[in-house]
Amino acid sequence: MASNTEEAPIRLSDALPESKLGTKAHWDEVYERELNNWKDHGDEGEVWFGEEAVDRMVSYLEQAIEDGTIDLETVSSDEHAILDLGMGNGHLLFALHESSDVEVPPTSMLGIDYSPASVSLAKRIGKEKGEEAEEVRFEQADLLDDDVVERLAGANRWAIVCDKGTMDAIALSSQLIRGRLPVDLYTRAVAKLTRPGGIFLITSCNFTKDELIRRFTEGDDRRPNWVIHDYYLLQAQAMNQKRARKSPNLAMEHHAAVESHRMTPYFVNMASEVA
Repeated sequence: MASNTEEAPIRLSDALPESKLGTKAHWDEVYERELNNWKDHGDEGEVWFGEEAVDRMVSYLEQAIEDGTIDLETVSSDEHAILDLGMGNGHLLFALHESSDVEVPPTSMLGIDYSPASVSLAKRIGKEKGEEAEEVRFEQADLLDDDVVERLAGANRWAIVCDKGTMDAIALSSQLIRGRLPVDLYTRAVAKLTRPGGIFLITSCNFTKDELIRRFTEGDDRRPNWVIHDYYLLQAQAMNQKRARKSPNLAMEHHAAVESHRMTPYFVNMASEVA
């Protein structure tokens, strides 16, 4: 159960327009459908934001390892190496596992999602892939639950924390939880999960670079010592063409969220380090 501590309310003007994409019920339905598609057709499901976003995140971490920003020897021996927030079908973690430069044991990678069908899908895909991919860990967890976040953080917290669209979805709900917007609880969770000296890597389509920086560096729950390493603007694609042909309604739905909430054709990819 989440903590019942009362906290000061956040201005509703800080919230994005309400959308069903910000509800657990929506994502439960999406991943139930994806899971059934996998069972029936072997389709691994959607790569949210497309392969380019995944490639950028993997490439960033590979480069950070090469130039010494990330100490691979230390990270690879750490059971809290890589945490993927809202992992969906697990595609990002599988891509990192398959990278010859990111030599992190699969058991040191954890993907979390609040949809049980997402967890089932990722585990099934990992088992199908083999090559130790089935050892990548996935579990159902709610980032907006303080007790869950404390458990996930453990004593040492995580060396690398990744988000590819999860904050965007959470920001589409303005239903207060303990007097706080869900997106603000998310921001606080990231600060608690990322260790000092760790890397937080995020891809977003609902926030600009400057908005992301402000969100993670300003306010009582944020960390003013986040250091912005790099960012990229990625040409927006609601989803890859193969999936758009198979699920046109889902493609339109996701594209509508991008267009109506930010009216921007770009994704921002930003890496931060806690000093």
